[in-house]
Amino acid sequence: MFVNRKLKYFTLKATARSVAAWSALITFLVFLCLFIFPGNALADGLEYRLKAGFVFNFIKFTDFKKNGDDITVCVAGESPLAAFSALNGKSAAGKKVSVKAVNDSTGVSGCEVLFVALDTGNSEGLLKSAGNQTLTIGESDDFLDKGGIIRFFVEDNHLRFEVNKAALDRAGLFMSSRVLRLARIKNI
Repeated sequence: MFVNRKLKYFTLKATARSVAAWSALITFLVFLCLFIFPGNALADGLEYRLKAGFVFNFIKFTDFKKNGDDITVCVAGESPLAAFSALNGKSAAGKKVSVKAVNDSTGVSGCEVLFVALDTGNSEGLLKSAGNQTLTIGESDDFLDKGGIIRFFVEDNHLRFEVNKAALDRAGLFMSSRVLRLARIKNI
């Protein structure tokens, strides 16, 4: 009887090890697939989910100097809206995040964060109407030249971002050095 219990223990332990090994292998393969696919495979929604995650962390590490309980993330463009709506109701830096879609410059008032997608036609008008204390984030190559603060780009199949430190200062926002260390810094 004692031998039978011991054998059962070793069998269960071996099964648990094999399940753990298979789980680790599957996890590794999933992450490997994410990095092997070319950059255009990211455009199928995964890229915008990653960007929404980045934006959520930008909110955590940015001092908005606002005395409200909510942070409003305005999203201009159709493509990213579904991914960004996952942020709705989450809490960042002690403030509840709410997401709203904007189509033109009239809807930008009251936004603490403005994400301007690549498929947005009037990005310059949106940036001008954003005003102070708004963290502007975009994707176009000339986004920082137009006065934006953060620009996402894909480099070597990795999502990266650059920060226009001069625009950040002009907006009256303070961003943690933890974020700035990860960014490519520009002063435009």
